[in-house]
Amino acid sequence: MIKRNKDTEREYSKKKKTETSGIKEVKDIKEKLKAIKAGIKELKGDKEGNKSEVKAERTTEAKETKSIKEEKMYVIPLGGLEEVGKNMTVIQYRDEIIIIDSGVTFPDDNLLGIDLVIPDFSFIENNKDKVKGLFITHGHEDHIGSIPYLYQKIDKNIPMFGGKLTLALAKSKFDNPGFSKELPKMKEVKGRSRVKVGKYFTVEFIKVTHSITDAYSLVITSPAGVVFHTGDFKIDLTPVDSEGVDFARLSQIGEQGVDLMLSDSTNSEVEGFTPSERSVGEAFKQEFSKAKGRIIVAAFASHVHRLQQIINTAEEYGRRIAIDGRSLVKVFEIASNLGYLRIPEGMMVALSEVDGLRDNKVVILCTGTQGEPMAALSRIAKNMHKHIKIKEGDTVKKGDLIGKSGNTGFTTGPHLHFTISIGTTFVNPYLFIDSSVLEK
Repeated sequence: MIKRNKDTEREYSKKKKTETSGIKEVKDIKEKLKAIKAGIKELKGDKEGNKSEVKAERTTEAKETKSIKEEKMYVIPLGGLEEVGKNMTVIQYRDEIIIIDSGVTFPDDNLLGIDLVIPDFSFIENNKDKVKGLFITHGHEDHIGSIPYLYQKIDKNIPMFGGKLTLALAKSKFDNPGFSKELPKMKEVKGRSRVKVGKYFTVEFIKVTHSITDAYSLVITSPAGVVFHTGDFKIDLTPVDSEGVDFARLSQIGEQGVDLMLSDSTNSEVEGFTPSERSVGEAFKQEFSKAKGRIIVAAFASHVHRLQQIINTAEEYGRRIAIDGRSLVKVFEIASNLGYLRIPEGMMVALSEVDGLRDNKVVILCTGTQGEPMAALSRIAKNMHKHIKIKEGDTVKKGDLIGKSGNTGFTTGPHLHFTISIGTTFVNPYLFIDSSVLEK
C-alpha cells in the first residue's frame, strides 16, 4: 500500500489539472484548425466556381469576338495590280460592293486592231445587285477610260463620285458612238467630303497632288475595319495650282488607325523623290529661249498642270499653240470651261494654219509621250502626219520617247531597232546618244 502525503496530493492534483487544461487547449486548437480548414475549403470552392464562371464568360466573349472577326471585307483587284493601266478595285462587305476606279490600258504592237484594253467585268456583272457606288480617284485614262463600258453592265442609277474635273472627263466618255446618252448619277466631291453608301460603307476623299488636278486618296470605313486607298499621287510641296496634299487630315487618319493600306501609284516603290512640277516650267523656259524654229512638245492630254506651263511659256516667248490629238482637244475644252486652264485670247491656232506662221512663232502640242503607234508624235516621226512635217530647225523636247524595248517574233532578248539619217544618209546613232545614259 502506498501512502501519499498532503504535499504529494497537491502536486498530483495540480499536475492533473495542468494535463486536463493542456488536453482541452489542444482540442480547442484542433477545432480551430478544423474550422480554418473548412473555411479554406469553402473559399476554394467559391474560387473554383468563380473560375468556371469567368471561364464561361471568357468563352462566350471569345465566341462573340471570333464571330465579329469572321465578318470579313474582301478586296478584289480587277486590274492595275502589278501592271500599269486598267485600274479597278472592288471592295465587298457582306452583301454590298463599292468600286474604285474603272480604267483602261492601251494595246501594244501585238494587239493589232485593238483600241483599248478594259478590265474583266464578269464578277461585277454577276454581283451587280450588290454594287452601291463607283468612286473615282482622279481623271487619268487608266482610271476612268472604261467607265462607259462598266455602265453597260450595271444599273445607271448607281452613283459615281469624284472631283469636278474628273466627273467632266468621265462624262465626255459617253459622247463616243455606241454608248447610251443616259448618264449615270454623278455626285461632285471635294477634299474631306464624306459619302455614305448602302448600310455599311463610308468613303472620305482626301486631297493629294498628282499630275492632274482633283486627285484624291480614299478612306473606306466598314464594320470590318478601315482601308486607306492612296490613289495615284506625287508629293509636290509647290504644286502649280497651289493646292497641296492635305497632310493634316492624313496625320489624323494615321493616328486614328488604318487596318489596310492600298498604295496605287506608278514607281512609288522606287527610292528617291520626284521634283516639283514647277521645275518642268523652268526647263520649258530654257528650251524655248534657245529654239530658233518650231517647237514640238508631246504631253499627256490629262496633265493639266503641264499644259498650263506650256501655255504660260508660249505666251512669254510670243508663240501660238496648235493642238494635235482628240484627247488633247477635249481636255483643253473641258479644263478651260471649268477654269482649270487659263488660255490667253488669240493663243490657239488650227493645225492647218501652222504653215502660214513664222517658225519661231509656233508651238505644236501633241500626244504620244509613250510611243503609241497611232499617236500624233509617232505619225510626225514617221512622216505620216497630214499637216505636220518635221524640218530642219524644229525642236523636239529632249527626253521624248521614241520607242520601247521588248521581244517580238523569234528574238532571244529585249531589244529596240531605230535609225538616224541625215538627209538620205544613215549615220551611227551612238554619235547622238549620251554615253552616260547607256552605261546605266
